[in-house]
Amino acid sequence: LVETLKMTHGNVSKAARTAKRNRTDFYKLMARHKLNAGMFKSQKQVSAAE
Repeated sequence: LVETLKMTHGNVSKAARTAKRNRTDFYKLMARHKLNAGMFKSQKQVSAAE
């Protein structure tokens, strides 16, 4: 889970596709493990989103 999110820089849709999982299920897994996509986004991506 963590490695997939790192590889996709926090892009949950891409991470779910890579893991061959449904995006909704991927979010549930993230919640279960207390992870959020922002933990894996680079500072540059976070600044651009704001």
